[in-house]
Amino acid sequence: MTTKTRKQDSSNQMQLPFDRADKRVELVSFLREHAVEISLELSLPGFTGSAVVDQGESAAMARARQRELVAAGKANEDDLRHSVKALSSRVRMFSSDNIYVKRLNAARTAVMSYRDAHTCPIANITSSKVEMTAEDASKIFSKDPGKRLILAKDLDNFLENVDRLCSDLRAAVNDLNEHMDEVIEHDRSMTPRHLFDESRYGEIGLDVRGPYPTELGYSFQLQELAPAACKRAEEFLQERLSHTVEITIGDLANKLTDFVHTIAEQLNNRTRLRIPREQWGEEWFCLHEAEVISVLDIADYDGESPDTVTCGSGEVEMAVQLRRYIPRAGKGETKGKNAPQWYFFSRGFYEGMRPYTSDEKKRFTESSMLNLGQQCQSIRNVAEMLGNFGSPLVDVANRLDDIMANVGNTPEAAVDQLRNSSYVRNDVRRRLLETVANMETIPVVQDNLLYRQLTTRRKVVVSES
Repeated sequence: MTTKTRKQDSSNQMQLPFDRADKRVELVSFLREHAVEISLELSLPGFTGSAVVDQGESAAMARARQRELVAAGKANEDDLRHSVKALSSRVRMFSSDNIYVKRLNAARTAVMSYRDAHTCPIANITSSKVEMTAEDASKIFSKDPGKRLILAKDLDNFLENVDRLCSDLRAAVNDLNEHMDEVIEHDRSMTPRHLFDESRYGEIGLDVRGPYPTELGYSFQLQELAPAACKRAEEFLQERLSHTVEITIGDLANKLTDFVHTIAEQLNNRTRLRIPREQWGEEWFCLHEAEVISVLDIADYDGESPDTVTCGSGEVEMAVQLRRYIPRAGKGETKGKNAPQWYFFSRGFYEGMRPYTSDEKKRFTESSMLNLGQQCQSIRNVAEMLGNFGSPLVDVANRLDDIMANVGNTPEAAVDQLRNSSYVRNDVRRRLLETVANMETIPVVQDNLLYRQLTTRRKVVVSES
């Protein structure tokens, strides 16, 4: 088993080789002439996923205290699971299990996914630095919220489809409002009585801001400015478009890598801990056969702070997300939920728990395959705006599509093969990871300072079978 960590090279400077720098200038000129800026944002006033009901004990504190009770023999695992829910500081509203809420979430996702799949994010310039290190890049490069770039020739078709998707979203909002009583009763049945508050529910609104297309540049003629101001304005626009190209390439490559690693992880067998009882005692033997979900260097972990209950001995060097093993429930028994939890170990402490690759296959989901296919299509959608910088990414996307298409004639057939054939699982996993590894050597990706910095870090364990 190997641990995936981010690689950062603080000595790497944002300096393109001369031939690619020339192409960047050509691409920026192309975008100024053929692209337009659009703005599209939406919100749903009154629609929320949770509400604060108690500012008492945090979930982390509750889990730590309950682990102490279990270790002392004063509580069992069932008590722990039920009491964590009761002590939670938040209660869900508009449960996604409800058909009307699910329909609304799907319609909202459809609008924003279509926007993101057919446009490029626009850079928000936050520094005038010409050179920067990889460590600086994520701070200096940022997206201008809601603003996107699209070729003028594609604008009419884009606006037509956005209008259709917004109409579907408006219908879903109206549908939920008409069936609000059913939604409330559904949530009531899933919430402890003393936490449920019907007064928090009200009519859901829809606020769509855009899409507003505007020409790139300024609302005034640069010639109207003094020569020095005109030069600064021109340089600012050039820099903004250049950063836009940088952000788009990093974003596309990041998401593609994330989706591939998600599939690769699902095609792995489960990794578990084999803890010797006599060596570790009851305090840690409770994690015997626990499943290893994620392994991170501690520098890459940004969740809740470690506590004494979840820390092993020695210097904390890594964060390990574990799901405890619960035997299959017998007849008439309820298994209950088993949520993963983060633990913090030294490398020697973790290795002493004897992680091993079991014979159990992980669950492969069709949605992960569809997500990868959609991301490959997104790359093809915006490739023309990236010129020569986009062609290598299109080649990678096409190779990934070919790998998945050769598994089965339909998504259902491919999923069936990947779930049931160990040979197909291992072969597809190897080819996917090799393709992404080759992508990392492509100059346009290799030079990109935002690659692996724009998106959420990869919380996966890559195991070698």
